[in-house]
Amino acid sequence: MIHRILEKLIASHDIRVESHRCICARYPRGECRICVEICPVQAVEICGDTVSLKENCTGCEVCLVACPTGVFSRPPARERARRTSLQQQVSGRQAARFTCIMDPQKEAEGTQVFPCLAGLPLSYLVAPFAWGCGKVEIKRVDCRECPFESAMEQYRRTLQQVRRLLSWFPERDRELVEVGSFSQSGGGERRPVVAEGIGRRDFFGLFRNRTVETTLNLFPDTVEESRRMRWEREGDPQRLFLLSLLQQLGNVLEEKLPGGTLATLDLAVSDACVGCNVCETLCPTGAIRRDVEEEQVRLYLTPSGCVGCRICGEACLPKAITFSEAVPLADWLRGEERLLATVSSRNCRVCGEPFLGIPGETFSRCIGSVKIG
Repeated sequence: MIHRILEKLIASHDIRVESHRCICARYPRGECRICVEICPVQAVEICGDTVSLKENCTGCEVCLVACPTGVFSRPPARERARRTSLQQQVSGRQAARFTCIMDPQKEAEGTQVFPCLAGLPLSYLVAPFAWGCGKVEIKRVDCRECPFESAMEQYRRTLQQVRRLLSWFPERDRELVEVGSFSQSGGGERRPVVAEGIGRRDFFGLFRNRTVETTLNLFPDTVEESRRMRWEREGDPQRLFLLSLLQQLGNVLEEKLPGGTLATLDLAVSDACVGCNVCETLCPTGAIRRDVEEEQVRLYLTPSGCVGCRICGEACLPKAITFSEAVPLADWLRGEERLLATVSSRNCRVCGEPFLGIPGETFSRCIGSVKIG
């Protein structure tokens, strides 16, 4: 049974890869390797500005959850179908139920099944509460012999995040529990479960010498497509979904959210800012926007778009950007832009003309005329 389940999983996965969202594709000096490190079968490869999945990808979907910028995703139609299925399953029930594909009882009514619980998104654990459910149950089988076991750190991190988030919405009691089995009434019986495992040798034997069908989105973008897509200001669909769900949970505490609860940071810009376009250009999520007028530049931040990559601060030549891990969740939930800085033009000390976006006191066309030494 387990062999048939895994064989079907391996054959049918269709994870999409959008390299232009990758932090490393935006900023060659970026050190983010979360997807590479979390993948339990080492199937993720980053080469220059291209991210790809190797043929041994099993479709466990852990990379979808781990990547902060949404490089990996399911096709929109399938994602919509999964969300619709979840909403139907929680409707009128006391508890929402999640389990993995290894669970022998995964076909139980009202249960949402994921290839691996490490691929269970934060948004899916919040969704039942936003839709009126008071309890979420997660059934775990014994992971000790599963080849995906190394990725379960991501699952534990997700649980910690959702529990912290829920504590910021105190109006209603909401319960998130791990269970050993699902009871008929929708409440789980908490007890340890020992399930049949599968050895690593047997697991890889399932797809040895097989060729996984390759889709176009696994190839590097053409030059024209890369130019079009690389600078799009689209948000990560999963992150936008999470934002919409949190907005439905009721009143939120005004205190700042502790660092690590969400993949985000609060930004501040000092007077050292010269109004250049580096931060806007390199931001992988479009969270920073630059509005240029004749003699003035305004920088705006959409807090909910920031994923805490710190690229803007590292690349800022005058080091005008600073970060805070404590984020006002109420501001984050509004999803609105906030003014970071207003930069006025300066007069060149050589020609006297006003200029913007260049460090120092000399306009670019006059720099060569300035004697050195």
